[in-house]
Amino acid sequence: MGGFAAGKTALSSRLVHQRFSSAYLATEEVSIEKKTIFIEEFATHVNLVIWDIGDFSMDMGIPESCLLGAHWIIWVVDLKITATRIWF
Repeated sequence: MGGFAAGKTALSSRLVHQRFSSAYLATEEVSIEKKTIFIEEFATHVNLVIWDIGDFSMDMGIPESCLLGAHWIIWVVDLKITATRIWF
């Protein structure tokens, strides 16, 4: 989650597809990706379901549907863009 142009899609793409682009891509509503990782210490696979949620403003409040079943939420900010870090 994070503000407009904070880099949410770029981070998701880097994690899931091992590619990064600094070009801005607007996310329409939500994009869902899945990544399976192996944790050697526990000899187990873990499935990550990554929700790339479009422009989000704290003024709107966090939609409950974004939180149901979530174990983690990552708030993305770009310290060069004031609008993304007002809640940081």
